[in-house]
Amino acid sequence: MEKTLKKFIKNKIKQDFLQYDFKINNFYKLLSYISLKNILMFIVNYNNKLYFIYSDGDKRKKIIFNIFKKIIILLKNKNIINKNFFIPFFVSDSYFYHDNDIPILIEAKPCNKKGILFPDITNFCFKINNNKYNYDEFINLIKKKCKLNLIKKPLLYFKGANTGADKHNIRLKLYELSKNNQNYKINIGEKFIPIYKFCKYKYLLNLPGNQPWSYRFMQILNMNSLVIDINVLQSYNNGKTFNDKWITFFSNFFIPNKHYIEINYKWIENITPDSNVIEIYRELNNIFNYYEKYNNEYNKIVEKCMKQVSYFNIYVYQYTIYKIILHFINKLYEYNDEHEINKFIEEIINLV
Repeated sequence: MEKTLKKFIKNKIKQDFLQYDFKINNFYKLLSYISLKNILMFIVNYNNKLYFIYSDGDKRKKIIFNIFKKIIILLKNKNIINKNFFIPFFVSDSYFYHDNDIPILIEAKPCNKKGILFPDITNFCFKINNNKYNYDEFINLIKKKCKLNLIKKPLLYFKGANTGADKHNIRLKLYELSKNNQNYKINIGEKFIPIYKFCKYKYLLNLPGNQPWSYRFMQILNMNSLVIDINVLQSYNNGKTFNDKWITFFSNFFIPNKHYIEINYKWIENITPDSNVIEIYRELNNIFNYYEKYNNEYNKIVEKCMKQVSYFNIYVYQYTIYKIILHFINKLYEYNDEHEINKFIEEIINLV
């Protein structure tokens, strides 16, 4: 593994865990959120048996459980872990706003919020045309379908469902604004298009849906195109405070305006009108005109991005989860004795 990436992983895990007090009383608070059991889950190892607590609900839960299960079994077989433990997860596009002090694993969060990030599930199980791919298989598919010498169409491209229409409404408004602009090709809610076909275009848009983060960001960074990310800064209290940029585990390994382009857009719930999306549209036009004029600048940023993504493979994601599991167990036993941990585990097992 590339040393810079390995260092990034270790520092990111340390940073996420340092935010929390791992005393068992914090975890008992999770039991009061029984109404959220469709988007909460626990993985438990007790007396050498694995339990999946709150398995119903969001379909991503089973994928997460199977990903962690394989790595836990591997660690147990190597006798690296031999203690009882539990790991809580919040499985949703949204953030666990209910209690910012409970140590819980999540796939994405605003930078200014707590949360223990883990690599998102698409790195282990990504579906195209009813076929499932892990990260390495997906990259091989991209290389096969997208030849590096492909002459790309000079278009700003996006394909996706009309999600987020009840919030930022960026996808639909941008589609409407760009309908008569020959520099755009935006498809909203139309027939399925395999993601590997995106590589035909010079500019790929990463637009927010229900929340301002997406699984596809890492995937389109691999397409040898210029990625433009719309970073929505949300406010749910009339503009008094704003969420920072939403990130996944590896987001900050990629630097805006070095590996991709980022456009910031402030949005206040029930206040910001949909018409403000014209600000994004104008900025996109400026970006397109600039990089079409200065092709060397376009090549620089795309080449830097491709070098950065070349460090990744399925082992990187497995290694990251392996380190997170060990760190979580160590923190549990640093703050609590074995009796306290076992007592809590017995209570959550009895929930099933």
